[in-house]
Amino acid sequence: MVNATPFTDDDAAAIHFAIQENGHYGGNLKLFRQEFDHLLSTNERPLVFLTCDTDGQRDRMQELFREEGFPQSIHISTLNLSRGFSWPARCLYVFTTRELYSRVRMHKLNPMEKRSVSFREQLTIKKGDYVVHIDHGIGIFGGLEKIAAYGKVRECLTLFYQDGDKLFVPLEKMDQVQKYSSAEGATPTLNKLGSGAWERLKKRTKKKMREITEDLIRLYATRKMRPGYAFSEDTVWQKELEASFQFEETVDQLSAIDDVKKDMQSAQPMDRLICGDVGYGKTEVAVRAAFKAINDGKQVAVLVPTTILAEQHYATFRQRLAAFPIHVEAISRFKTAKEQKTILEKLASGDLDIIIGTHRLLSQDVKFNDLGLLIV
Repeated sequence: MVNATPFTDDDAAAIHFAIQENGHYGGNLKLFRQEFDHLLSTNERPLVFLTCDTDGQRDRMQELFREEGFPQSIHISTLNLSRGFSWPARCLYVFTTRELYSRVRMHKLNPMEKRSVSFREQLTIKKGDYVVHIDHGIGIFGGLEKIAAYGKVRECLTLFYQDGDKLFVPLEKMDQVQKYSSAEGATPTLNKLGSGAWERLKKRTKKKMREITEDLIRLYATRKMRPGYAFSEDTVWQKELEASFQFEETVDQLSAIDDVKKDMQSAQPMDRLICGDVGYGKTEVAVRAAFKAINDGKQVAVLVPTTILAEQHYATFRQRLAAFPIHVEAISRFKTAKEQKTILEKLASGDLDIIIGTHRLLSQDVKFNDLGLLIV
């Protein structure tokens, strides 16, 4: 049996531990160091803890504090606390990286939320939609129909082709059919069953793909022969930037960041594609790569498809790099001709570290002083 006693409203009967909230440091390690030195000078053998959300975060903070010369009397451990506290009466002070870097708690998806959707969930085909059969080409989805064959009744997808030809696809072979997609507004031509036109188109496509593959092989062979710039190992500033990230990195995000760094530190030119859904942290990977390039005195160009996206990335890069002496600018139609001219002059002279923009960056008048990384 459990007896639950409600909190009393009688202040005289309440027990006060005199526990205080900690302040926030906004990633300013010097300010945190001053606070720690003050605790040492005003307390006899204080117990000071710094808790981290993950083991990886703990390892980074241990290395960062060691390089910054913090005393080893700070106990850094993995403990997921929403906030820290100070208990002066017991000389106990518990800080968290949430206070140190103004982190926020990020919702973790459970396995059911993270699972990939099935083919049937993806197949949002409606009656009348254009579809593509892997062997017969483009047709129109006519719905589901039950067909009696060989003494059995089977449910099939009904596809209509040129001249009213009809094809029945059993549900167990529905993976051979997918919804047709193309440029907006484009209407495809229906294939004719048995004409061979679809097979000829596939052969031409395969031939073109082989040509593209051969071109890529030659391109990458040439690239392998050319020396690139090998960036330095991570600096203390790099570790400070990564520790200040407000969210807990995903496993895939950490893997992508590690792969990008290995590429950058190699003498081979980098050409890496980072894939991920919206909101899964691709921009943070780009920020860290850009920062690494700047630490070696290189410039960074970020090419985006739209003006709105340019402004969004401009705001994100400025916010993430605000604590460091890095000059970020965006060039787009939102800037006047005079403003664009000033930005391009700074870019050419080397006074600008990161430039973000649309296809304007590909213009003839855009000159870099020492471009080291292009992010598309």
